[in-house]
Amino acid sequence: MFFNILKKVYRFLDSEEKRQAWFVIVLAIIVAFLEALSILSIIPFLYAISHLDFIESKSWLSEMYFFSKENIGIDTRGEFLVLLGSSTFVFVVFASLVKLYSLYIVNMFIELRGASLAIKVLSSYLGKSYIEIINNHSSDITKTIISDVDKFIMSLLRPIVLMITNGALLVFVFIFLLFYNFSLSILAILSFVSLYSIYHFSFRGKIEKIGDRLMSSNKDRHLFLSNTIGGIKLIKLTGGEGLHLSLYETAANKFSKSGAAYLFLAQIPNILIELVVFGGLIFFTVSWISLNNSDLFMEEFLPTIGIFAMASIRLKPAFQGVYNGISAITLGAPII
Repeated sequence: MFFNILKKVYRFLDSEEKRQAWFVIVLAIIVAFLEALSILSIIPFLYAISHLDFIESKSWLSEMYFFSKENIGIDTRGEFLVLLGSSTFVFVVFASLVKLYSLYIVNMFIELRGASLAIKVLSSYLGKSYIEIINNHSSDITKTIISDVDKFIMSLLRPIVLMITNGALLVFVFIFLLFYNFSLSILAILSFVSLYSIYHFSFRGKIEKIGDRLMSSNKDRHLFLSNTIGGIKLIKLTGGEGLHLSLYETAANKFSKSGAAYLFLAQIPNILIELVVFGGLIFFTVSWISLNNSDLFMEEFLPTIGIFAMASIRLKPAFQGVYNGISAITLGAPII
């Protein structure tokens, strides 16, 4: 079902929109690569502040220091730290600016697809014969053009696009982390994937039922409202205000409660990941200090914990974006 829905969504795009979609994907890959580099760019700075004797250590950091001294005019350890910190900050700012540009392009692509799809639906409706048009309830076409198209964009297309862009970030960050610390990266990957997988498959059935309730109650809302407005004269003559109000109230409450239930279920993994990330960082820090002395912590573990802490800040929303996309495909299947 997962890939079938992705194919169906892709078929909604015309040739020009498909070209734009691939541009968005390429841009997402570039942004993901820069995001991963921005995480790794802090490594020299963390090593420099944790290894007080890096100048005499004959390490790669020492070589960087002497290269800067010969070519830039750095004389002291403090000036070298300022150079490293400033360089890291500049690169992070550059990566953030590129990311802002990509967010603008992605959001523009998503929202314009809503206008394009609504125009296609209306064009198809106007292209039918008059007999076909009068045989269909007017509330159905209104619901499709206004409500269903908006729901398709917000509940399906947007999460899918963000799932792809965030998925690219996850891949690049994990590849860089694997080269930095293989065993700890594998542990982090398994923790994230296991948590989201267990949660998704545990609540997949409930999310599907919520999606069905959202579609049926949304259709009822439009139908009851259209019948009420269209038959207001008869309602006034027969005193049926209470009945029609009750019918609409039932559908509206069912729609709102289903939407609230989905939003609640979608936020739970975010809270769980926060517990895993911060709990894991505290656990590993306390364990290392207990097994080793504080000097070893500063020299060996501080750079690692700093890298993974920064990576966690970037990975947590990315994982949530991927999960929201997978959940949206389950929830939005009835829309297709």
